[in-house]
Amino acid sequence: MTKDIEAPPQPTWLIAVGHPDRPVIATDRITRIPAGVEQDTTLTLGYGKDADPPLDAIESLAETLCAEHSLATMLTSLRAARSDLTVPPCFEAPPIPISFTLGAGELKDVGLDHALRSPLSLAPLRLGPAAEPALH
Repeated sequence: MTKDIEAPPQPTWLIAVGHPDRPVIATDRITRIPAGVEQDTTLTLGYGKDADPPLDAIESLAETLCAEHSLATMLTSLRAARSDLTVPPCFEAPPIPISFTLGAGELKDVGLDHALRSPLSLAPLRLGPAAEPALH
């Protein structure tokens, strides 16, 4: 007797768009991998000239994603662009990196000593338990 084995789901790409009063575009690419499921999420938020993006919330977001959702990496950047998230037919300034978070699993692969040697003058902040830290 043969057992029918269900094939894993095909890769999926989800897109969500916000409201004109709160410009947001999010994409989530979901892929089945041998270890489980991998997600690659991009979130873009539009802010007007008089609004300050909540950059102080990035650290706590990184900590939550590492502790509760097995974050691998997170790159946060900021750029001056149209607040409605449309793109003009000309070159604009590139985004400026704000922070980079390396999750505990990825940190094991890279090695703590290597990851702590940042080319920047800033020292990475350790997140999570000392036995399995993440770096932000």
